[in-house]
Amino acid sequence: MAKRSATIVAVLVLMVSTVGAASAAAPTGLAAGSFTYHPFGGPAVRMGSIAGIATNPARGTWQWQNRKGPIACLVIDGSDAWLAGPGTTGPDTGVFIHVHDGGNPGGGDDMAIAWCQDPGQPLDELLGWCETKSEDVPLFPMDRGDVTVKLLQ
Repeated sequence: MAKRSATIVAVLVLMVSTVGAASAAAPTGLAAGSFTYHPFGGPAVRMGSIAGIATNPARGTWQWQNRKGPIACLVIDGSDAWLAGPGTTGPDTGVFIHVHDGGNPGGGDDMAIAWCQDPGQPLDELLGWCETKSEDVPLFPMDRGDVTVKLLQ
């Protein structure tokens, strides 16, 4: 777990350095980590990861199941992060992800949900869920993983 935390920190430092050089907008926060959860206590396993910097525009990447892509929206409020973006690999569908940092690394207090874009559902809808910090989709306790959500200002 310590090795994973060190890797996440190294990635975030690199991202902050890169974003600072590429964009005049100062970062307002960051969200990073990986997660695994079982929705509704069922047998299906949902796995994902995020690494993003909240700037205008947002920077970073997401991965969920066999899909990945850039983060187009990232909103951070306290220990919660909402993000959305289009898919660029796997099925060409975007996602909406909401994570909660429970503050206890590896302690089982983190929560997550990932929503894959439905057929006919516009990506703008998922981006809207991100921008408005939607809580209409329930969070699930993580089985494994750890997310870090942090305000920088």
